[in-house]
Amino acid sequence: MAYPRSETAARTVRADGTSARFQPFFRRIEFYQRLMNGEFTRRSKQCNLKGARLQMRGGQMSSSSAGKFRRIGTLATINRSRAESGVETTGATEAIEAEAVGADVVNASVSALQDHIARVRGGSGQMTDSDRALIETGRRAGEKLVAEGATAHLSPSEEAALEAIAVADGSRPALLLRDDTFDPHDATIGDWSKKLQGISDALKAASQSVGRVNLGGEHLGTGWIVRPGYAVTNRHVAQELCKNPQEKKLTFGPPKGATISFGHQTGEAVPRPAHSIEAIVFAGEDYIDPFGDNKAKLDLAILRLARAPDEALPPPLPSFLLPAEQTVAGRDVFVIGYPGPAFPRSDLPESVVLSLIGSAVSLKRLSPGEIALPAGTVAGDTKSRTIAHDATTLGGSSGSAILGFDQAKKPLMLGLHFGGYEVKYGPGGVIKRRGRNFAHSFAAMQDVIAAVDAAIAKDRTEQKLA
Repeated sequence: MAYPRSETAARTVRADGTSARFQPFFRRIEFYQRLMNGEFTRRSKQCNLKGARLQMRGGQMSSSSAGKFRRIGTLATINRSRAESGVETTGATEAIEAEAVGADVVNASVSALQDHIARVRGGSGQMTDSDRALIETGRRAGEKLVAEGATAHLSPSEEAALEAIAVADGSRPALLLRDDTFDPHDATIGDWSKKLQGISDALKAASQSVGRVNLGGEHLGTGWIVRPGYAVTNRHVAQELCKNPQEKKLTFGPPKGATISFGHQTGEAVPRPAHSIEAIVFAGEDYIDPFGDNKAKLDLAILRLARAPDEALPPPLPSFLLPAEQTVAGRDVFVIGYPGPAFPRSDLPESVVLSLIGSAVSLKRLSPGEIALPAGTVAGDTKSRTIAHDATTLGGSSGSAILGFDQAKKPLMLGLHFGGYEVKYGPGGVIKRRGRNFAHSFAAMQDVIAAVDAAIAKDRTEQKLA
């Protein structure tokens, strides 16, 4: 299970969610990677997907032009990643005919990006040369996709521009929450508006149980109530709370000011109380290398919380799991967490992150998207418990909750987000690219859930005896 160390947010974020500097990263999913190996056949310039249609039935894949643009761009990124890693691509190069995009779609999406950046900057007259370069890079990437489809070779800057477009054109928004509620009139909500309004009450209830993990008031990651009095986050977030992050059984520091707060939302007049983190009662046994590729490891930790004097802890998120057979490519997912700035060793232009989410970083957001790869199809995941998704995340999203919904609009727990996309730049240009957006699928890890429940039961008993 891999993700860069940058998924743990830089400790430069003030309690109000603003940042003193922007050194963010973008993530790009290895979308449909192994799933589509050998599952396309050439049909003139288009290809036909074998078998994948059956897998789509359980989901609600968007038919919007923006969504199609998103997918074909992601396929191009997958092909680039395969080529660089030496993985043979057996003719699987373009999406089915219905996924093709034209110049009109590209123009509309690039215009949406331009409008979004102008809003962030406070008007088109305030746009920088970097902003304009990003827009033109997005246009160039779109033209490549129109002409060459998923065979197009995209540069890192073109991949980053497509990531920005995905937010701006509404295909993958990152919606700020106010009182745990999204704004149905948000300019970036796109075609998700109707779908989200149909499940708005359930999303609000779920959001109330998702909090920001802080150390001394500075943002570390995301966590959420999994059992009464206990929160789940990533092991690589919990490692920040330990004297020795490499030990097999993590020992809580205990550092001063380790807390979780369920506020940190836009328009918050009075900060919500902070609940102290008292202990780490369970964690994956293997150290998570910040820059390694460790998809076979368990990036999960359970924190015992102490309720604040003037606020009770929220209830746990739904314990009903999205069944494994329904965790399929194309199914809608809804990520709730705290996208924030990246670890300082990531270095991307400020204008790119501003085009994504603006300057309001480390605030609670709802990011809808789709499953890209189901469990059992992610390369390197020997435990078959990792999925890839394409919702918009940034550093600080580590530990975010991922929900699905059944046909009756009942919320179901899908899993725990743990990693996103990063590009590293050196003096000579790009030195490393990581394309991914991974999560643990709870339906594929019943043994881990049983171990978590046993650890919590043991901890409760010990607390009663103490």
